[in-house]
This record gives sequence, structure tokens and C-alpha cells, in this order.
Amino acid sequence: MARIFNIYGVTEDRTEVFVESVSTPAQGKTAHVRMKQEGVYEYIRCRDVLGGLRFEFNLETGRKTA
Repeated sequence: MARIFNIYGVTEDRTEVFVESVSTPAQGKTAHVRMKQEGVYEYIRCRDVLGGLRFEFNLETGRKTA
């Protein structure tokens, strides 16, 4: 059974918005690239199904922030 992770985008005003659920690293990378291209979010956050933060990246700089 695959693990599910929820992808969130964080807007300029620090609002966290659910974007999609992914179950593979490739799906996560696709979401990351799409969110960066759209330019709507400042950060991408990945959370496990219990809500625990797995990682956060700044979409403008590409740096891992958490």
C-alpha cells in the first residue's frame, strides 16, 4: 500500500491551501514544478496523512526552509 502525502501551497499572506494528494516522489516533483510555474504560491509544503510536516521549499529560491 502506497503512502499518501498532501501537498499544500502557501500564499503571500501565509494562507496554506491544499493543492493535491500524491503517493510517489514523481507525482510530488510534478506538483512542485507546476506550482513553481503557476507563480501563485511562495512555498510548497508536504504533509503526511496525519498532518505532520515532511518538508517545505521556497518556490522562488528553491531552498528547503523546513
